[in-house]
Amino acid sequence: MNSTDPESSTTPTSLPERAGRLALFGPPPLLEGEDTAAYDELLVRISGAVKPTDIFEEIWIRDIVDLVWEAFRLRRLKANLMTAVAHVALENILEPLIGWTDAHDLAKAWAARERSAIEQVDKLLVSAGLTMDAVMAQALSLKLATSSASIE
Repeated sequence: MNSTDPESSTTPTSLPERAGRLALFGPPPLLEGEDTAAYDELLVRISGAVKPTDIFEEIWIRDIVDLVWEAFRLRRLKANLMTAVAHVALENILEPLIGWTDAHDLAKAWAARERSAIEQVDKLLVSAGLTMDAVMAQALSLKLATSSASIE
């Protein structure tokens, strides 16, 4: 990116200085428990790669960093959500195969990562022509149904 700004052409801006200048856009959009240092590193690295030469490019960098950070966050949250409800989804998938009580107990043991339960679940899924992807699809379906019901 080119600039006619004399300051940017004569005095190279250090990465920490660039990060400080980008801070004028306010604090990073971090949730409780997110790593401020990781966000700052992303900001500095993207800023260093782009080497902004004016305020507009600095605004675009901040937007890019925030969007990238949000994409990473959403992927992380989705994976954690799926993991958190996997046992309920597994119970729903196992119920028609082995009945509610056994499905409940087996899903509970599977969630506790008991080796025998994991092996039994794997065998049951294979015998039904299913994979863990089916369980995760069921988990997603359950959460989508819950979310849309709370909107109405």
